[in-house]
Amino acid sequence: MSVLKQFAYSLYLLGLFFLLSVSPTRAQGVDDFVFTTFSADYSLTNEDPQGSLRVVESMTVVFSGQNRGILRAIPATYKGVDVELTVDAVYRDGQAEQFSTYTSNDNTVVRIGNPSVYITGEHSYTIEYRVENVIQFYDEHDELYWDINGTEWSQPFESVGVTLVTDAKIKEDMLACYAGVQGSTNQDCSLVTRENGVESTASDLGPGETLSVVVAFEKGYFTPMTFWERHRALLRSLPVIGALLGVLLLSYRKWHKEGRDHKGRGVVAPFFGRPKGVSLLQAGYVQRQRFDTKDITATIIDLAIRGNIRIIEKSKTSHTLELLGKNYADLTEDEVELLKILFPTQREGSKISLSKSQKNLYSNISKLRKKVDSMSRENNYFDVAPSRSFQKQVIPLLLAGGIVLLTMFTSYDDIKLYVLPVGFLVTAAIVMFGILMKKRSHKGVELKEHLDGLKLYLDKAEKDRIVMQDAVEAPLAKGKSSEAPEWTREFFEKLLPYAVVFGVDTSWAKAFEGVYAQPPEWYDGNWNNFKTASLASSLGRVSSSTAKSFTAPSSSGSSGFSGGGGFSGGGGGGGGGGGW
Repeated sequence: MSVLKQFAYSLYLLGLFFLLSVSPTRAQGVDDFVFTTFSADYSLTNEDPQGSLRVVESMTVVFSGQNRGILRAIPATYKGVDVELTVDAVYRDGQAEQFSTYTSNDNTVVRIGNPSVYITGEHSYTIEYRVENVIQFYDEHDELYWDINGTEWSQPFESVGVTLVTDAKIKEDMLACYAGVQGSTNQDCSLVTRENGVESTASDLGPGETLSVVVAFEKGYFTPMTFWERHRALLRSLPVIGALLGVLLLSYRKWHKEGRDHKGRGVVAPFFGRPKGVSLLQAGYVQRQRFDTKDITATIIDLAIRGNIRIIEKSKTSHTLELLGKNYADLTEDEVELLKILFPTQREGSKISLSKSQKNLYSNISKLRKKVDSMSRENNYFDVAPSRSFQKQVIPLLLAGGIVLLTMFTSYDDIKLYVLPVGFLVTAAIVMFGILMKKRSHKGVELKEHLDGLKLYLDKAEKDRIVMQDAVEAPLAKGKSSEAPEWTREFFEKLLPYAVVFGVDTSWAKAFEGVYAQPPEWYDGNWNNFKTASLASSLGRVSSSTAKSFTAPSSSGSSGFSGGGGFSGGGGGGGGGGGW
């Protein structure tokens, strides 16, 4: 045998020895335990007319590792009715044991054990509790159909037994027991009658398997719920639900009375004149009732046409603005505010790159928004400005929130099933009314109608290149002549910023194809064969650059490792049960 073969053979024997010498083991966790016995003593009475069950569960548990104790999940409802579970006492090894309860998935979970004390080996537990509404009613009999240990354990049971004692008269020809997983019809269990009761046992139940018993009784001992009793949770909830609906009605009436625009003419007529005495930023704000970066783009283009700045296209995704002069006499306050944001130094000839100044521009947009809102209110375009719409709904919102909050702390859990969904819907509706609470003044409605007519004209101009000879002049310019404008470069540039506001700049530019003999001086672009359509395309890229520059800078994705932004519960999966 060669040296190489001897070496390989030695490695094989060594590996085989290692595998055989290591006994298979499994990790010992909080769910590593078994039940050697699980027995329940039931006392069934008509203390509650629908059946009152006093339960004493005794179980012997063998822990393989270290545990604090066990979790016992008991269903809180039966056939959709609250069983009004009450846990009276818990014992371990014959001594009172510490426990607490919480709800999870329609179960009341009894957490048994001391958080600071670990146990192992064999221990006995006893749980005493009471449940009500346990009887089902049929034409010929009343019935107790009950799962003993339950199907939600991941541990096996060597034996499970139940003893039922009751004064109700049992129908001995209507008894049954089942042993197995959910839905199993296996009857590998015993069930015998005894004086005033029955006994049932089953052996070797695996994880997820339960013993269930069905016992029929002569009618008369138990009494079915009346309609009012069956729906008492809903009836108890009605005053609270009524209060929530009352708050919703208050919110609606406030919106109906104070949050709807005044009626205008109701007919949109095409206009070809700019509204007088209003900036583009205010016009866009009044029309949309919200601040939009598209209006900033339009204002930048308007300021460039008027000679305050120059737009320089570095590339298709990069634009620079240059401040040409500081003659602000003809500018509105919001236009001056925008120039101060764009050019902090205010030096003539200073330049700013939109893409490189994103962080600064975004951080100042709230200042510009507040200025536009303030001017719109000062100029009486709103009875209820967008920035103050929610203030009108604060009282209804607080009332609804208070009712829901108080309901969450009530001891009647069944009320929550009805009140909380209604509370959520009512709160959502109030928020909606808050959003809709904006109200234009008569002056604001006139301005909106003017803008709607201007948009109609700008959009129609590209289709048939006509001037509306019979156009009705804007209410803001009553008494003015409605003479048809000349299709000049000046007229094109006068309305171009509004075409940007309305998103019809491309169609407006097509209507004026050929109006420029050479590229405009206010836009320094990368021209090849310049056409008006080329300008429209370039302005579209300015809109994109401006919108991006006035939005929040993006951040890179973070790792789930420590220090990288990870957090507990941020991944997938979760849950648990059994031991703890």
